[in-house]
Amino acid sequence: MIAALFNYGADGAQTSGAPAYAISLTAGGATTLVTALGGFPITLVQTSSTAITGQYSNGGTQTAFTVSINATTGIVTLTQNIALEHNIDGNNSAGEHNDVLTLAGLITATVTITDRDGDSHEGRAQIGGNLSFFDDGPAAVADTNMVTEGAVVSGNVLTDGADDNFGADGAHITTPAGGVVGVAAGNNNTAPVSGGVGTA
Repeated sequence: MIAALFNYGADGAQTSGAPAYAISLTAGGATTLVTALGGFPITLVQTSSTAITGQYSNGGTQTAFTVSINATTGIVTLTQNIALEHNIDGNNSAGEHNDVLTLAGLITATVTITDRDGDSHEGRAQIGGNLSFFDDGPAAVADTNMVTEGAVVSGNVLTDGADDNFGADGAHITTPAGGVVGVAAGNNNTAPVSGGVGTA
């Protein structure tokens, strides 16, 4: 929400209406943001005095997110429609899952007040740095199962017991079996494994 202090001078505030809030592009619509899926560049487009959309092209114009402001209350809403590509990948050993993207330097909010004899004045503030897209890393659970010699065991390591969670970004589109890259037998769980997926 935009917080502002108003001084109407000796004339006082207008008898009807309220301060009017709006948002605008600070310096054109270019951004460094891209979609997580496809890597499509995102451009900011002013769609009204109270709305800006992050758009990309993929078989036509698509909306990645929308920033809007209530013209009367000054409440700002950021609605994200698709996952964005965050700059740092990793297993979160150094906080990679908290890689935050912002719209710093890109969006300005304006409030306009009018006094009783019709004089108006506006104030502006840069708000893009307060509009953030947080990363949402996955959470994996180590599943185990045992079987006697000669017997058969089956299961789904993604959903058995405590489920694995890919987060809001979803699974990597090129990852086999929705995230499972290997199955290990025996007690050695210290080395990465690959292969054996989907085989008996």
